[in-house]
Amino acid sequence: MGSRCRCRGRLCTLRHEVGPRRRARGHRATAIALLTLVATWVIAPVTQASATPRAQSATTSTLSVNGVFSTVGGNGTIATANLLQVGDLLVIWVKSRFTGNPPIQVLNITTSGTGHIGNLVPAIQYYTVDHPNNDDEIWFAPVTSAGNITLTFSWSGSSSSDYNEYSTQEFQPSTLSTYSLDTTGSDGYGTSTVTMQFPPLTTSGSGELYAGYNSNSSTGGYTTPTTAGYVRKISPDNDAIIFDPDVSGPQLPLTTMTSASPSQSSIGVLIVATPDYYNVTFNSNLSTGGSMSVENDNALSALTANAFTRNGHTFAGWNTAANGSGTSYDDGATFPFASAVTLYAQWTADYFKVTFNGNGSTRWFDER
Repeated sequence: MGSRCRCRGRLCTLRHEVGPRRRARGHRATAIALLTLVATWVIAPVTQASATPRAQSATTSTLSVNGVFSTVGGNGTIATANLLQVGDLLVIWVKSRFTGNPPIQVLNITTSGTGHIGNLVPAIQYYTVDHPNNDDEIWFAPVTSAGNITLTFSWSGSSSSDYNEYSTQEFQPSTLSTYSLDTTGSDGYGTSTVTMQFPPLTTSGSGELYAGYNSNSSTGGYTTPTTAGYVRKISPDNDAIIFDPDVSGPQLPLTTMTSASPSQSSIGVLIVATPDYYNVTFNSNLSTGGSMSVENDNALSALTANAFTRNGHTFAGWNTAANGSGTSYDDGATFPFASAVTLYAQWTADYFKVTFNGNGSTRWFDER
């Protein structure tokens, strides 16, 4: 009789052949090694964008008039304005003809209404010498919320019997900006002549706004400024308020008082609009190689091309959330750079098809 397997339920190392050949004589035992492969994983370090910023594409921002010029005079302490756009610049001109001593000046400006502004900056305050009992001031602030706003002025002394005037103008930057004062470009003085030359100011660069104020008695009159590009507005007290939203060099605007006694004063300042730059940080999100620098800009610009890699995965773009639940951006997509953002690399697993070849077999056996 042929050989028989006597495993009887125990682990058998004989190869049980299929079909009639199981009964063939000379049954030969063949050892088979049973092998289980266990996957081993190593957590790769998270690669983050380095802190080296990309070169900035612009350093200045130009300003243009936005909205209407608003002015009010009398012995009150309130002015109003209609703010049009967040990020704009609001400039405020203030004058007081005080009657007593000591001289008075604005201590604080509070606001109310649907519109809002940021921190107010007192750009210049000047008591005249040749134009007695006169206070001239210029303030500015960024617009933080559009809407109607009421400005209430607090003075260092009583102004109930004095004449005050308040004027406002909004300016729109060519790109989101932060505003500051060019301290080398401000001046104020008085004169006893009928011809007033505004302070000669030189900008430290383009993107600065010239704001001037020429005050006199209530019967004054003015000609058009001689420097091209200047806008002239007349206040309730017949003062001249001028501004140039595109300063590019030394400014010498002239204004002449034609119908009043020769006593007047003038102030001028330069307000700088510096573009806001924002960082985009690239997070590799479990990559296994590559590095990227922080991208820094202030306007629409293409994102830096991806340089991260991940074994067994293909890069699938960027997302503002690590799990892909935020806003998605393609590789090299145009980005607004309107705020600081971290973008997380997104990955899709690579899948491969395995084809089994019987290599001459006559029967298919599916072992599961």
